[in-house]
Amino acid sequence: MKQEVKASVQYGDLQGEVSCDGHMGPFLHDLAEKASVSSGYFPIAVSVSVYKGEVGGLYVHIFACDEKRYGSNIDQIRKKGIEEGEIEVKKFDATINIKELMALIKRLDIFAKDRAISDVKITTHDPL
Repeated sequence: MKQEVKASVQYGDLQGEVSCDGHMGPFLHDLAEKASVSSGYFPIAVSVSVYKGEVGGLYVHIFACDEKRYGSNIDQIRKKGIEEGEIEVKKFDATINIKELMALIKRLDIFAKDRAISDVKITTHDPL
């Protein structure tokens, strides 16, 4: 059974989005190497999980699509995904520490709001 890939935790007390920049642009391929993504798969998304009380760093899940089906560059993959209405991926796992992850990230912004207002836009006049 297929399921949509999205962020989720047990209770989802806070929900939101994340935006990040790599030092040299997108760094999915660097993380894909750490996750031993199979040849013939193109990394298109990442999930990073932290579980309090567990030792071993961060759990990284790389989601990669089959290049035979979708293409070998992001423009081809996007076009095929739009045509099909979705992109089916395979998940590859790795564990890294925070220093390894932060060595790849130049800027990181995480925004989460109370789940009770997840469907309500929040605005401000203050500089962001």
